Amino acid sequence: MLQHILPIRVYYADTDAGEVVHHTAYLRFFEQARTEFLRQAGIELHVLLEKYGILFVIKSIKISYIKPARLDDLLYIKTNVKEVRKASLLYEQFIYLSKLDNEVICSTEIKLACVNAKMQPCVLPLTILKKMENV
Repeated sequence: MLQHILPIRVYYADTDAGEVVHHTAYLRFFEQARTEFLRQAGIELHVLLEKYGILFVIKSIKISYIKPARLDDLLYIKTNVKEVRKASLLYEQFIYLSKLDNEVICSTEIKLACVNAKMQPCVLPLTILKKMENV
């Protein structure tokens, strides 16, 4: 199974007054990592919309904040696809403070649903399903 690791630097805009990463910034970090994961698999989000008329929307998120990240930390976000279904993807993602460290500071399990431009559920195109099954 393909894994993707994205390094992200923590900037001032990501933090609160105490220079600790704000809880909402983790959601943005996870989304950036999922987008890069898809790009690595040969799937670009704008192409999904232009060519197939579909998008991904968040159906559910389970997130665990374990340890804080701080201003100027270099984080590593590991992304895996846990499950591919006809109309949804289930990801698991982990954030580490070091590329070599096994200590997770934040994790999520996030389910994305495939919808059309009218926000109605729809099936992923076969070409996309095949790319996802190969990851």
